[in-house]
Amino acid sequence: MTQDIVGRVQRLLMSPKTEWDVIDGEAVEPKNLAMSYVAPLAAIPAVAVFIGMGVLGMGPFKLGLGAALTMAITQFVMAIVFVFVFAFIIDALAPNFGANKNFNQALKVAAYTPTASWVAGVFMIIPLLGILALVGSIYSLYLLFVGLPKLMKPAADKGTTYTIVAIVVAIVAGIIINLAAQAFVPKPSFNDMLKKNSALSEMSKHADAMDKASQSGDVASMMDAASKMMNGDVPVVNADALKKLAPEKLAGLKRTSIDVQSLSMPFKMVVMTAEYGEGDKTVDLKITNSGMVSAVSAMAGFGGAQYDRKSDDGYERMTKKDGAMVVETWSNASKMGHYGRMVGEEFLVQAEGRGVEMKQLQKIVDEFSEKKLKSLKRES
Repeated sequence: MTQDIVGRVQRLLMSPKTEWDVIDGEAVEPKNLAMSYVAPLAAIPAVAVFIGMGVLGMGPFKLGLGAALTMAITQFVMAIVFVFVFAFIIDALAPNFGANKNFNQALKVAAYTPTASWVAGVFMIIPLLGILALVGSIYSLYLLFVGLPKLMKPAADKGTTYTIVAIVVAIVAGIIINLAAQAFVPKPSFNDMLKKNSALSEMSKHADAMDKASQSGDVASMMDAASKMMNGDVPVVNADALKKLAPEKLAGLKRTSIDVQSLSMPFKMVVMTAEYGEGDKTVDLKITNSGMVSAVSAMAGFGGAQYDRKSDDGYERMTKKDGAMVVETWSNASKMGHYGRMVGEEFLVQAEGRGVEMKQLQKIVDEFSEKKLKSLKRES
């Protein structure tokens, strides 16, 4: 983090009343606030979760690299999305409590309030200390009670009520967002691989629309602008077209099930999962398509991350192949392996198998070239 961010964090935590007064008078651009403050701080608990659950583990329990990475990515994306959603809520409720609608002021409240929670998220590196992160969440509530009345300027006797109502509505919105996200978080086994790219600049390109939408005061327009900023210009592939990519047989095994899920908000995503099996041999194929694949790859430097861990039982490896992140895991005891890679900037292709060789899993994934995936029919 830059010195400016560190200074702001310190002042918010040590002298919040004074710092909120300073923030109140600052001009803000949503895109700059999101990229220069929200993203770096939201990455702290996300990175801590990845290290704590995927690398260090908790006693005998440890997620695979892919599953831990998925958990971290989901947490990071949801944190950014929720800041905008919370800002919309604060702004929309303003007239009911004698305050004027002002999205930029509401965004500052939503962006700076979670500061303590994000900083305390570093304790997630040691899962057993994760409970200490609750201290940060509690202090963030205090920051909200101090900051919201100062920035939104409700009627003198309605500041506390305004804050409480905003919290209640935000909790409901958060539950809905997290439930939607959970539908696309894989079981603790394996997930995606990341690639260094210019995702942040791509998101910034759409932030101008967010500025205009915020000035209009139209919540629906702001939600649409936020969605475009998070998803980019590329539409997701047609669900039926993605479904057709799953062959009847894979690695000599018959297909036993196939499922396709689509999500449109808070970000667009299509996930196809096909299962194959015969006897004690199984293969699961998963293809994920989303504009967020590119965006999240910039998170906390994960685009350049590499990892290699070997043991008597097998290995876990995160490397690069032709510029794209590749994740491999193998267990000699269970004869179970995972192989996956990022294809282009919008696809994740993964194969998990039991009783099959790693070379077979790699061959399955490599069959899905960027040209083949990009030729799929898109949603209008």
